[in-house]
Amino acid sequence: MPRNAEQRQELERRVAAIQGWYHAIDLGDGVVTPGPFCMAEYVREYELPDDMSGMRALDVGCGNGFFALDLEKRGADEVVAVDVPSWTAKDWSPAYARDWVATRSAAERDAIDQRSLRAAFELAVGAAGQGRVRREEVSIYDLDPDRHGTFDLVLCASMLMHVRDPVLALHRMRAVCRDDGVLVISISSPPNLGDADGEPLARFVGSAKQCNFWQMSPACLRDMLQCCGFAPIGEGRRFVLADRPVEAVQAALRAAPVGMSGAAGRWLVVDGWLER
Repeated sequence: MPRNAEQRQELERRVAAIQGWYHAIDLGDGVVTPGPFCMAEYVREYELPDDMSGMRALDVGCGNGFFALDLEKRGADEVVAVDVPSWTAKDWSPAYARDWVATRSAAERDAIDQRSLRAAFELAVGAAGQGRVRREEVSIYDLDPDRHGTFDLVLCASMLMHVRDPVLALHRMRAVCRDDGVLVISISSPPNLGDADGEPLARFVGSAKQCNFWQMSPACLRDMLQCCGFAPIGEGRRFVLADRPVEAVQAALRAAPVGMSGAAGRWLVVDGWLER
């Protein structure tokens, strides 16, 4: 049901009161959140199913909730959106995490976490959702089938570049992806990185002051997926995010779980390594 003028103005006021929007999300009636990432322009590059009826989906590193809402609109029965509980829990360098805590009081840190990590998501899902999206606070490294269940579709959109250990992150996503499910993933992948000879190259772009760590050639992402129990599907896609110097060129791939079904083939993560 369309909002009346008063309701629209109230929604605009609530959107404007939140600083640091990440996603541009259409909340209906002409209200769009002011995030710099307008993923509606690129979502087709992920080749998500048009009809997700009967599916349980996981959005890893959900941010403000654009992709979680998109999965819900496609008909998913349930969408679990996960992100870290606080800015200090992000995969910063140790020096940055230490400085973040040292220069802000506990009250200031709590206010930032509530505003940037929770309030924006809750507002977006409350305004545009259909009641089938829920958010959980958990690190990608702590995804656990016993706690979170398993999923028909796991989506990791432009998030792998932000983790210090992408291999372990992929291991944990494999643990919660059903054997007949699919992983959809993207990462920063500039065309001058391994394209000429198809080399599986990763480039470290991190520093002590931010959490953009990795760029990968498509061959690198494919090999990493295979290492972690996934088989890439098709050739994937390359697309360009406008006005994003570090993340500009993205590689998106779909991958199917392989080689890990059944008790005999079950893998465990022990001290960061896969063991049978």
